[in-house]
Amino acid sequence: MLLHLPINPPLILLNKFQTDKKPYSDTAKIMLNMTKSLYRFLLLLVNNKEQMQRLQDYAAARIAHHQKLLETAKDHHRILEIQGAIAELRRFETLRDEVIEGSK
Repeated sequence: MLLHLPINPPLILLNKFQTDKKPYSDTAKIMLNMTKSLYRFLLLLVNNKEQMQRLQDYAAARIAHHQKLLETAKDHHRILEIQGAIAELRRFETLRDEVIEGSK
């Protein structure tokens, strides 16, 4: 059984990120403040061992791909971009712990 999560989180989550100072994209709003509601939303994914293992396997494959790109990259900005992608993919390794802690 596959778990289908909506691409966009529920609007109720986005409303919590409204700010008067400067506008953010919907994605930036979500990443700035991962609220308990969002953590609880993600619990559906991280508590399913099969789904979480697939996600971690995918992240590991993408990390390996980016490491190969890193070996041949010559442009400094491209190297930094690849390193950032690897760092973000490594966050999937601790996603379950982060979500469980955040949902408490």
